[in-house]
Amino acid sequence: MKSIFVSDSHIGSEFSSYEELCAFLEDIECDKLFLIGDIFDLWVHKFSYIRNHYKRFFSILRELYFKGIEIHFINGNHDDNCEVNLYFKNFNPKSETVLELEGNYFKIIHGHQFDYLIKNVGWVTRFLYWLQNLFAWIVGMKAYKWFGMTFSKVVNKNTYLLDVVHEAVKKEYEESFDGVIFAHSHIPEFKIIEDNSVDKFYFVNTGDWVGSNTYIEYEDGNFSLIDYTKTDDTTFHYTKECLNLRVENEAKQDN
Repeated sequence: MKSIFVSDSHIGSEFSSYEELCAFLEDIECDKLFLIGDIFDLWVHKFSYIRNHYKRFFSILRELYFKGIEIHFINGNHDDNCEVNLYFKNFNPKSETVLELEGNYFKIIHGHQFDYLIKNVGWVTRFLYWLQNLFAWIVGMKAYKWFGMTFSKVVNKNTYLLDVVHEAVKKEYEESFDGVIFAHSHIPEFKIIEDNSVDKFYFVNTGDWVGSNTYIEYEDGNFSLIDYTKTDDTTFHYTKECLNLRVENEAKQDN
C-alpha cells in the first residue's frame, strides 16, 4: 500500500510551482493520494477562475480518480470553501481525517488550526498575505523565492516558533494518536518527540509546492520526505529522507 501526501501548492497565486506539480502528479503511482490543504489559493482568486485557468490540474485529478486511486481532500485556510467541497465531493473533502499505518494512528490536518494569528486575528493574516503578494510583484518572483528560501533557513535554525506549534499539536493529540501528518508551515520535516508522557510522537510535514517542492511518500513501513526539484527543462531528481515505522515499532517492542 503506497500513499502520497501533498500540500500548499497555492494554485492561483504567483508563488505556485504549478507546472512542476502537474508534471509530478502525471507520473505518480500510488493507492492513496492525500491533498492536505491550501492546494488552491482562494485568497487570490475565486474557485471558478481557478477551474477555468488551471484545467490541466483538474484533468490530472480526474485521470487519477478513474485509475482507481483513492483521493482525499483536506481543507486548508486558503481553500476551505463550500464550492470546493461540492466540486470534490468524490474526494472525501473534510478538515481532518485519520490514517492507520503499521499499527500507528496518524491524525491528518492542514495545521492552520494551531496558527495563533489565524485563530485570533484572521484579518491580520490576510493583510500580511496581501503585502507578501505586493512584495513579490515589486521585486519579481525569482527574488521573492530567494528571500523565501533564506527566511525558511532562518526559521529552521531558530526553532522556537516551530517547537511551540509542535507542543500544542502533541498536547492535543498524543492521548489518541501516535503522530500527525500536517502542513501549513511550508517547512518539510520529520520530527520525533520522546518524553515521559508518551513513548514517541511523530511529526511529519509535507512542505509545499511554492518553493520547497516536497511531498511525503509512505510505502512498506517507510515514510520518505522527497524533494522534487527541476534541474532542467525535462529532468527532475529526487532526494529522500526516510523514517522507517517498522524499525521504530520493533525497537519499541524490544524495550
